[in-house]
Amino acid sequence: MSDDEGETFYDAQPEHQAESLPTTTTTTTPTTTVSVSSDAAPTATEEMTTATTSTITPASAAASSSNGSSTTRGDGNDLESAAQSSSPSTGAPATEPVQPAMQDGGHAETEQAAASLTADSVENAENVENVETEAEIPPIARELTDDDRARLKELRQSGNAHFGAGRYNEAITDYTEALDIAASAGDVEAAIFFSNRAACYSKLNNHALVVEDCDDALRINPEYGKALTRRAVANEALEHLDEALRDYEALLKLDPNDAAAKRAVKRLPDQIRERNEKLKDEMLGKLKSLGNMVLGKFGLSTDNFQMVQDPTSGSYSINFKQ
Repeated sequence: MSDDEGETFYDAQPEHQAESLPTTTTTTTPTTTVSVSSDAAPTATEEMTTATTSTITPASAAASSSNGSSTTRGDGNDLESAAQSSSPSTGAPATEPVQPAMQDGGHAETEQAAASLTADSVENAENVENVETEAEIPPIARELTDDDRARLKELRQSGNAHFGAGRYNEAITDYTEALDIAASAGDVEAAIFFSNRAACYSKLNNHALVVEDCDDALRINPEYGKALTRRAVANEALEHLDEALRDYEALLKLDPNDAAAKRAVKRLPDQIRERNEKLKDEMLGKLKSLGNMVLGKFGLSTDNFQMVQDPTSGSYSINFKQ
């Protein structure tokens, strides 16, 4: 096994313009005529009735401020406070302020926007959930430190040394510790350790674990040739011939001159056809036994039925004979 060191991968919002606010016109009708000197406050007997009406005009908040209005910038609730502040504080009851006509429309638009935002949030949450439950995306828990990198190098060298000496279980231990560091951080170098550990499992004839580790390596690096080769060999050993053929075909796309892949692509199709014919014969044999058990009750057997294959389509027709 070659050392895979050469394949290491290190990796204000703009200020809103003042909203146009309704201009408040205040009409004050005194019911009692009083004389008030410039240096005296109004007496308690003064009674004034104030009628407040609101109309919508394109007056700006700045203009309202310059005219002595206490209106401040804010959300839609400030529209109500602006109308209320225009009425002087007196002992007499004032007519109830009329809400600006635009307020109802504003609430409707706000409710519509809130409903739209809620729908978008639900859809995005589902996408995030879907997105968060897809298995091929490695979780990135943290960044690797310099100490992590140094430890990964030590473990790779130690694992490779154990592998070269035939100590495959010790090599697996080193590669697994390295994966605890690299894979937990979603590091692309984890693909190398998955593939190296797969090589150890291959030496121990544990082909199922070879496939699992190569699957993980290829999820990180889909064009990792060594992982493809090891998975193809393991699939063939497990008699997963269709999967092995796909891996060898993928290898040829990466390297059209791969001699082993070329031989496998020529060899496997015949093996797949032979296997399929064998499976078909086994299936027909089981069906024949079942059919004889049922037909025997009527004095018949499957020998009374003849299957004829159409050479053009490959389909079968059944003929009955006495």
